[in-house]
Amino acid sequence: MWLPIPPTVQTAPEMRHGAFVTALLALGVAFSPCTQAAELTAGVVGRVWVATEPGALPGSMLVLLPDGTLLFDSCFETYSLRAYTARDATHFAWDEDGMGLTAEVKAVTSADLTLALTLVSGVETRRFRAAQVPFICPDMPR
Repeated sequence: MWLPIPPTVQTAPEMRHGAFVTALLALGVAFSPCTQAAELTAGVVGRVWVATEPGALPGSMLVLLPDGTLLFDSCFETYSLRAYTARDATHFAWDEDGMGLTAEVKAVTSADLTLALTLVSGVETRRFRAAQVPFICPDMPR
């Protein structure tokens, strides 16, 4: 997968008041797997981010869901679901095929996201933009 990201699965606390939770989610309130993740969610979690790096596969995207699920996808590769953990307001981690990876949020606005990924080969900067809808993947070259 073009974009690796990591850690241990942490599930959100069980919610007893389903209707209340549903109403909050409908209003855009995100629940996160840990307290620090609440700060991370402010601009990163719950949005579709499309890679803007040259050489990225068309439609390469990442989505951090409030329940601790990380989705990677592109127009040409099968999607991947990983568990992530927010370490603090600017760091999250996940496991990529047995390898622990971390990312630091270097900058986030309503339109752009910049991450510093700590990989085996070193730190790499990845840039994203907020996905525009509708978006349809281009036809695959034949």
